[in-house]
Amino acid sequence: MNISQLKDLIAVAEEKTFLDAADRRSISQSALSKQIARMEEELGCSLLDRSRRKAVLTPAGKLMYEEALRLTADYDKAIRRLNAFRQDSALKLSVGMLPFQAQYGLGSLLAKFSAAHPEISLHLEEKEEEELLDGYAAGRYDMIVCRSTMIDPDESRMTVICRDELVAAAAESHQLLKNRSITLAQVSHCPLMLMYPYTAIYQLCMKEFQDSHLHITLAGTARIETILNYLPVGDAVSLLPRSNFRVFSHRGVSFRSVTPRIMLPVVLAHPRNHEETPAMTALSEFLAAAS
Repeated sequence: MNISQLKDLIAVAEEKTFLDAADRRSISQSALSKQIARMEEELGCSLLDRSRRKAVLTPAGKLMYEEALRLTADYDKAIRRLNAFRQDSALKLSVGMLPFQAQYGLGSLLAKFSAAHPEISLHLEEKEEEELLDGYAAGRYDMIVCRSTMIDPDESRMTVICRDELVAAAAESHQLLKNRSITLAQVSHCPLMLMYPYTAIYQLCMKEFQDSHLHITLAGTARIETILNYLPVGDAVSLLPRSNFRVFSHRGVSFRSVTPRIMLPVVLAHPRNHEETPAMTALSEFLAAAS
């Protein structure tokens, strides 16, 4: 016995004829009759007095009719609650992000998105690389904003929302900066100050040197602010995203493009095996249009 059969019985009881009940249920009279017969067979009793011209409930049928009203009302209530939950969940969006809103202007963009979509509840968390990826893998975030090199394209859908590139930075007086552009081979001959090993930038730099079969001398690792303070007083060189020079003080430090260029796309990503909600689609389209 199922909800459809219970609703069939209710229709027959209230319409008084199989023809009218079938019209109400948008099925054939034959199909309706078979549904009622299956219920009677399953319950082991007659629900309708078939000796009369109109559909009349037996005592067992009256009892079943009352139960059917209660059961279908509970079912319909549960479906309404589930639909409301699904709709509410579809309009909630949890986004994890590397702490680089300022250098890419993402804070103002997300504020504009929230103003354009007041129906979407946007929850944003800034995390460093490891914690961000752990949260992404555990499903704590619907989407993350990160560097493309951090994500497997086979497992995630990615929308490019910002573009950046790696540049060589050093003291303004550094001999290396006399060149208009600099190769990784030239950089490898200098002591290097890089971002911390857990960062995507450090890992990208090391991969680029390894792929080019270049050996390096690592002078140390530090935060960007520390690197920019250190470079003017030494002969070290660093490889950093160009966008950092828009937001961090870099007196005494200059930079040059690396040849060939090493691009650093920033992407909005979500797992391929997760259904994309309307809120996720709205954010993807908004940030893609703004890029």
